[in-house]
Amino acid sequence: MPTLYVVSLGCAKNRVDTELMLGALARCGWRLSPQPRWADVLLVNTCAFIHPAVREAERVIARLARAKRPAQKLVVCGCLVNRFPHGARHFNGAVDVWLHIADEARIADVLHTWFPTDAASAAPTRVRTTPRHYAYLRIADGCSHACSFCTIPHIRGPFRSVPLTQVMDEARRLVDDGVIELNVIAQDTGAYGRDTRPRTSLPALLERLCVLPGLRWVRLQYLHPVSVSDSLLAQFTSLPALCPYLDIPLQHIHDSVLRRMRRPAAAWTRALLERVRNRAPHVAIRTTFITGFPGESPSAFRELLTFVNEQRFHHLGVFAYSREEGTPAAQFPDQVSRSTALRRRARLLRAQQAIALAHNQALIGTTLDVVIDSRLPDGTARGRRRIDAPDVDATVHLSAHPACVPGAIVPVRITDAAPYDLYGVCTLPQPA
Repeated sequence: MPTLYVVSLGCAKNRVDTELMLGALARCGWRLSPQPRWADVLLVNTCAFIHPAVREAERVIARLARAKRPAQKLVVCGCLVNRFPHGARHFNGAVDVWLHIADEARIADVLHTWFPTDAASAAPTRVRTTPRHYAYLRIADGCSHACSFCTIPHIRGPFRSVPLTQVMDEARRLVDDGVIELNVIAQDTGAYGRDTRPRTSLPALLERLCVLPGLRWVRLQYLHPVSVSDSLLAQFTSLPALCPYLDIPLQHIHDSVLRRMRRPAAAWTRALLERVRNRAPHVAIRTTFITGFPGESPSAFRELLTFVNEQRFHHLGVFAYSREEGTPAAQFPDQVSRSTALRRRARLLRAQQAIALAHNQALIGTTLDVVIDSRLPDGTARGRRRIDAPDVDATVHLSAHPACVPGAIVPVRITDAAPYDLYGVCTLPQPA
């Protein structure tokens, strides 16, 4: 059987692409190799959203190209290929195939030309790279917004919903495979169903997802602010499986910066947050901001800093603006220096660190449901609350307890707190 070594870079949406390619190859008899030197094919699924991601992808490709044996093949796919179709010139022919996103579904045929395999087997349609108990459910691809700083519409194309029947079939397969937590993702999750015939919606999808037998938690990520409807907010009360978590990238709060970004105005943004907190006060909000956007004056940044201190978000990420080729913002006057953008980013993160610490310290002495993600050799465990998404939010560190096995949801009494970590003990009785 031929063997494959895989590197998957970037976001959870890219991870799903990788898992689908692995499924297609597994059905043709391919096996995964833990080391590149043992593999017949080296596969890199790239991210290219911003320049730091591009540089990371190029470093990985260059490292594999240098170590590649004559008989090995190197295949590069993902966002880098779509964003820079002529990227092959950077690697002097070391990459054997540059595979566009639209062609990833035929990866088995591409590899078959070098390594013929037997007929398709009964392997799953998707080989998951997450722990068995959680998975990402992608419900759409692409984006039709026109944010002036963003490369996604160029890379991924316009927004396209996955048909409802396909989403539900995939969700059922995942639950049948042991998944108890689904993280619902897309570039613009809240727009789901607006382009389908008959038309549907994210709330309509959630009504069906959240009642799947065996599914305990459903979490929403990557919602554009304009898609947060009252009907969606009502579901945080009516659907017990829906985690009280909203991921809404806001990007800024100063009106002149928002206009340049082509984002909703400051007053509209403030009204949205007030509406969320009035209608779903128990929901934790995660957001992201950009510092150093062209035209961000010192006073504009101070307004953003004040806004963060006022709003006291549960989770917050900050990007220093990256001037991306082909975006309108790259041509704007009043570009802010990279050093200023990074300095402002650090200052915003320091402010959020104090807020996050206060949120966490308020939990000391309380008991929360925690899903166990991993167990260490010494018996201690790591997990997350309902308001923590995998990889990006806080971790709960647990003392050793036999009930703390991956995939279990256990009651945990919080004993200590740090800005991005909680510490606790499982309150279930110890076995006799």
